[in-house]
Amino acid sequence: MKDFHLIQELFFDIKNKSELRKELNRHWMDFEIEGEEKNSNLTNIRNQIQHKIYLEENQKSRTLRPLMKLQRIAAVLFIPLLLGFAGYLTSSLLGKEPTAFAEIICPEGTRTKFTLPDGSSGFLNNGSRLKYAVPFNASREVDLVGEAFFDVRQNGTPFYVRTKELEIAVTGTTFNVIAYENEPTEEVILQTGKVMVSSTAGKKLSGLYPDQHLTYNLQNNQFQVRDVDAAQFTAWREGKLVFKNEGLEAVAKQIERWYNVNIEIEDEALKSYTYHATFMDHSLDELLHLLSLTSPIKFEIEKQNRNTSDEYLKKKKVILKIDHSKMNQFN
Repeated sequence: MKDFHLIQELFFDIKNKSELRKELNRHWMDFEIEGEEKNSNLTNIRNQIQHKIYLEENQKSRTLRPLMKLQRIAAVLFIPLLLGFAGYLTSSLLGKEPTAFAEIICPEGTRTKFTLPDGSSGFLNNGSRLKYAVPFNASREVDLVGEAFFDVRQNGTPFYVRTKELEIAVTGTTFNVIAYENEPTEEVILQTGKVMVSSTAGKKLSGLYPDQHLTYNLQNNQFQVRDVDAAQFTAWREGKLVFKNEGLEAVAKQIERWYNVNIEIEDEALKSYTYHATFMDHSLDELLHLLSLTSPIKFEIEKQNRNTSDEYLKKKKVILKIDHSKMNQFN
């Protein structure tokens, strides 16, 4: 409806009269119409159409053949106008080029490998989306919601990753970006090369070097950079969950994304425990059982409510509690 009103305004604006006439003539000449119809004046044809319609409304006994002929002329005028003229007007009269977009979507609970038109590649993590304009090679800009690992091919043109709050500028680099909806932080972890991280408001935050991790707090617009082992944060693309002295809250967040579940830590005391482990191809039950062997944890899994429309409630819920019978083993 918005496009309809835009075109309607363009048609009724007297300033566009010459452009409209020029475009109508161009479309008219594109169609091969036999005999005198091809050379007819557009104004005369319009008058003929209006006259014939009037006669049709007032003389029901007239034959259909001439009307069908005029309907064909009307179609010749207006079908190409509707299909192509809107794009012409918005680009020529408004100075805008139409843009198409491609989107790569990773379903919940899976990981998706992708290759972009410039040869850059990467992986999308659980429930993530990557969107970019077509054609792509000239601008090399992508919009990300969720988590992605990028292996950017260097070709002389900067590559940009945009999230809700961050813009990451790179050339030839491997790095990980975490920017899930409804989470309080966004993160950039650099594995190789160099990146410059700015806010979408245009404020430069920091350049990153290999094995550095930037965390941006969406609530106070503050950021922190720390040294890490980047391989720990990019191993997910190989099917591995790696924890290196990670607190239970950080571990729970990764498990939530990996298995598409919700985790509730019932006892605050559990958050003081840290974990150093690598998991690969384990089921959720197996992983939770292994965690319980290294800390006084017991867990309960509640099945999802499939009758609700709330995606959060459809996920399995994992409740982590203190196992008091094991407390003496870990004190």
